[in-house]
Amino acid sequence: MPAGQYRAVVVDLVDPVRAAATRLTGLKGVERTSQALPLTVREPKSTPEGTTRPAWLDGTSLWCGMSETDLFRAMPVLTDASVTMSPSPVSDVDDPSDLARPGIRLQNLGPHDASVTVGKHPVIAWIDASTKKVVTFGPDELASTRTLTVPSGGALDYRTTGYDPTDYCATPDDGASPPVPPGLYELVVYTRVPEGAADGSIAFLYGSGPEVRVRHDGSVTTDLGDVGDAAAALALTTTGHQPSWIEGTGSGLSCGMTASSFAGQSWPDEPLTISGFVRPGDGQVGGELSLTEGSSARVTTSRDVGIAWFTTTPDDEPGKLVSFGADPGPDRTTTVTKQGLVLDGSLEAPDSCAPDADGAYTQHLPAGDYWIELYVRLTTADGGHPWLTDSAAMGVTVDADGAATER
Repeated sequence: MPAGQYRAVVVDLVDPVRAAATRLTGLKGVERTSQALPLTVREPKSTPEGTTRPAWLDGTSLWCGMSETDLFRAMPVLTDASVTMSPSPVSDVDDPSDLARPGIRLQNLGPHDASVTVGKHPVIAWIDASTKKVVTFGPDELASTRTLTVPSGGALDYRTTGYDPTDYCATPDDGASPPVPPGLYELVVYTRVPEGAADGSIAFLYGSGPEVRVRHDGSVTTDLGDVGDAAAALALTTTGHQPSWIEGTGSGLSCGMTASSFAGQSWPDEPLTISGFVRPGDGQVGGELSLTEGSSARVTTSRDVGIAWFTTTPDDEPGKLVSFGADPGPDRTTTVTKQGLVLDGSLEAPDSCAPDADGAYTQHLPAGDYWIELYVRLTTADGGHPWLTDSAAMGVTVDADGAATER
């Protein structure tokens, strides 16, 4: 709103249910208004001399150390007349993906579909909960942009990539900025909207995020637990995605499926089972193919055993599939006897379910506790590719360097 003097009125439409609850009668759809109160809208404060900000925020009124109140004054909201949107926080924290990726819910209140160009992902302003001062802003979200379209009367959840506690307001130490100091923080999720204001300048879409605590090691927690571990992997998972070695085989295996669904896709028509074990000390996994009948059989399998990675639920049970690990390799034909056949596998954890910025699946799983289950591709005489899966999960831990060990 332009600066100036206004009178504010609170309007309330009383419906029949509320009227009954308040013992009022004859108030069907009656509009009640408060007394008009004077209201002053001031111009946003200009940036104080000598203040600092990340380079990508030059030209805005945002600055490091500003108060929470001044932050909102300095973030002009989207006023494009062709876009009627109402941002609100995404707050369903019962879903681990919401816990690990705060965001803004864009609601289109207008009669037509609405589109808006924003950063590829929103970012976070970190506010010290005790001083109510902005400690840092997120990275440059406009380095890559995209256009979001929200249908009339619909909503869209626009999420961050996760918590980034990097202190972009601090002077980089040897080229790397430190994390924000340990403590309790209030979060504001935001994105700039290029040419989104009425005068063609930068506008903002923003909403509140959860309160979080940054620990001395730079990790982030909430009252509901650590958000830097397996929940982050689930949040980044592209549900329904199949890596190239599974796509087109009709396996029914896909990212985001539950552990029980994964085990249920095992091919039941072959007298074979697979069971896994972690080799002590070398970070490798063995998958043993065993016959359930007969003395020997010629089989065509993938060269190695595949490893499916699952999140850990609060009850310490396998949750949802967040990676198929590395490609188990080409086929080979060999003989399986009663003694079994051991296939090798690696506990390296490339995240085949989460795309990187280029759309490729080359990231590694975040540190945390996981469950793994094995799978093997079989090739039948008719050229089919059924899959053999292991229903016995093994617990592993991935550390900050990406190394995995049995737990």
